[in-house]
Amino acid sequence: MKHIILFIFLISSAAHAQENVRVEYQVRFNDQFDRGRSDRMHTGYLLINNSESRYFMVQKSAYVQKDEHDISMITDTTQYIYTNQGKGVLIAEEMNLKGKRYFVSDSLYPMKWEFTGDEKMIDSLRCTKANCYFRGRYYTAWFTTDIPLPFGPWKMGGLPGLVVELQDMDENLVIQLTSVGKTSETPIPPRDVSVTMDDHVAEIKKLINRIRANNRASSTGDCITCQQQSVVEFYTWEKFPE
Repeated sequence: MKHIILFIFLISSAAHAQENVRVEYQVRFNDQFDRGRSDRMHTGYLLINNSESRYFMVQKSAYVQKDEHDISMITDTTQYIYTNQGKGVLIAEEMNLKGKRYFVSDSLYPMKWEFTGDEKMIDSLRCTKANCYFRGRYYTAWFTTDIPLPFGPWKMGGLPGLVVELQDMDENLVIQLTSVGKTSETPIPPRDVSVTMDDHVAEIKKLINRIRANNRASSTGDCITCQQQSVVEFYTWEKFPE
């Protein structure tokens, strides 16, 4: 992490002065997550104004297709996240199995944080450790009340201070704060949000079941008494029960 000359006094009064805050993170994300390892570096940007925030990532290197069977989805819910804490709103950019991208309304901070009592200094910040289980993965966050803003990267937040570091248990996602500063940018909410997360998940499950049914039908041949099962797996960062 770069040495952060924290304008803590500015940050502490940001909510009153409605200053726009820009937080930058170094992000290491494993594109393959549960299928293997393909780590790529990104820069994460978190824009904060009063009770609103917008998070997005910019890749430092392009995804390289492994072979003709490697159908890559752009990292699904990590690209664009908008929150409005005053209204309890979280909007995420998602993509379905057809490659269509759209915005989905989701729950704001449904994860239940457990505070461990552990503390450490990260650069000049006194940080506290918290753990949670969220949609199939265990996460550890280090947050600081030196910057009393309850925001964080991706969908993570709701803690008594800014999230400084975040990673899942398998280190498929590792996020570290690099800088905090003022900005003229404003977290503008997306338009055309007509799909809920439940709708999004239901659509994915429906398409997967259709693909599996087609594969089973095409693999049985003329055999009446035997059934050959074809396994179709869809890997996504957030894991929802089937």
